[in-house]
Amino acid sequence: MAVLRLFAAAREAAGTGRATVQGATVADVLEAARSRFGDRFGEVLDGSRVWLNGEPAAMTDPAGEDDEVAVLPPVSGGSEAEPPGDRGGDGKAGRGRAAGAPRPQPRWAAPARPTVDRRLGAGPAAVGTRTAPAGGSAAAAAPAEIRAELPLDPAVAPVARPRLTVVHDVAGPRVRLGMLWFTAAMAALALGHVALGLFLAGAAALAADQLLRLRAGDGVLTGPVAFRDWQTLPMRLPVALAAGSLPLAAVAGVRTVGAALPAVVLVVLAYRLLTPGPTSAVLDIAHTVTFAMAAGLAAAAPVLAYGFGPGAAFVLILLVSAYDAGDFIVGSGAGNVWEGPAAGIAAVLVAAFAVAVLALEPIGGDLVLPALAVCLLAPLGPPAASVLIGDGRTRAGFVRRLDSLLIVGPVWIWVVAAMLG
Repeated sequence: MAVLRLFAAAREAAGTGRATVQGATVADVLEAARSRFGDRFGEVLDGSRVWLNGEPAAMTDPAGEDDEVAVLPPVSGGSEAEPPGDRGGDGKAGRGRAAGAPRPQPRWAAPARPTVDRRLGAGPAAVGTRTAPAGGSAAAAAPAEIRAELPLDPAVAPVARPRLTVVHDVAGPRVRLGMLWFTAAMAALALGHVALGLFLAGAAALAADQLLRLRAGDGVLTGPVAFRDWQTLPMRLPVALAAGSLPLAAVAGVRTVGAALPAVVLVVLAYRLLTPGPTSAVLDIAHTVTFAMAAGLAAAAPVLAYGFGPGAAFVLILLVSAYDAGDFIVGSGAGNVWEGPAAGIAAVLVAAFAVAVLALEPIGGDLVLPALAVCLLAPLGPPAASVLIGDGRTRAGFVRRLDSLLIVGPVWIWVVAAMLG
């Protein structure tokens, strides 16, 4: 299977920047991607240019396991917008075509050319009419986006290493969405233990499912993957159910969560062994269990805190939300990686002081250890989530809702349990 790399609008339409796609030729790969990612991606694809291993691609070019197909929309160095001749009177794309008329050839569908072996490491003696530019490799002629990001030739464009620090997604009303999340969590807390468990079970299920889908597209779970088709990625169902079961088990207490953990492993194991799939069963089980437990235990922490008393759950959610707010507001415009976490820690200290004045039961005013745990461990959660996602630059809204709880959540429960005896 070829590796499909998506840029700019193509990446946004597909929801990922990288995927493994089955296909013998470039046309096969692109049509499979069109079917997988939907109509919006197809519209972007029709106005994009396509490069194969750093060279303009023809539809008939072969695409093997060692090949990388890059889709570049106009904003990313691709072709110009759809020509006026293919627009209707209202200026909307495609409406100028007669009913039933075939779709015009996409701009990436270049005329067929003699094939050439473009696999990494192929020498200049490969059969074909196209050769590398004089004085350099074929990668030197690629657009800047490809030269910067694709591993075309280690001597020209080294492979970009995944980063653990988070690149905050500032597109859209992110602050309002964060406030909505905090309000919803507090509303569930006010409704009671079960309501909080149900709310966080849904959050855990969505986060685990997103992890599985993102990492499947990145090649951890290889094989045909349709992001919107549960049948082609059958482990989506068990990962969502397993992750959601842990916050629900937390309603009954720590011992129930402990009993649920081996049950999750057994259920995932049985499900995968009974469900045929194109990928390695061992890898499927390992990653499904990892994603489910990571998201599930993070979401279970506030539910377990509620077992000490509603005030404990309130304190945990408030302190972690304060860290997230400070980290995002300052970190999204910071010039270095430490300003965001530093602002988050400062926000935690301010929130802890305010809560200490209220002296909420069962913790009371003694918030030194709980606040210290959040200050020390909450900054480790987003990089840990980046490891699970694959890269801190990848958009993963559901996962990022829980990332600060990944490490501090379970530890915070232990700290408060030790304080309360």
